[in-house]
Amino acid sequence: MSHSNPVIAVAAATAALTIAVGLAHAQSPSAATQPTAGAQTQTAANSRPAIESAFVKADADHDGKLTKKELSAMPQVLAKFDALDKNRDGALNLEEFAAGMMN
Repeated sequence: MSHSNPVIAVAAATAALTIAVGLAHAQSPSAATQPTAGAQTQTAANSRPAIESAFVKADADHDGKLTKKELSAMPQVLAKFDALDKNRDGALNLEEFAAGMMN
C-alpha cells in the first residue's frame, strides 16, 4: 500500500496552481496594451473644438490672446509658455496655445 505525504501533495498542488495562474496571466492582454478611459479623455481633450473652447474660457479679457496670468489655471501650458510664444509678444494666440495643448 502506498501512503502519500500530505506535505508533498500540498506542495505539488501549490506548484500546479502557480503554473496555471501564470499561464492564464501570460495569455490575457496586459493592462498596458488595453486602451484606458484616461487615454480616450486625453484624446478628446486635445481635439480642436476642445482646445478652442479651453482658449475662449481662459481668455478672460476676450482679446484673443492668453497671458501668463490668464494661464495660471493651466500649469501644463504655463510651464511651456516661453517656448510656445513663437512671436515673442508675451501672449499666446490660438495657434500657439493649440501647439501647447497637442504636446
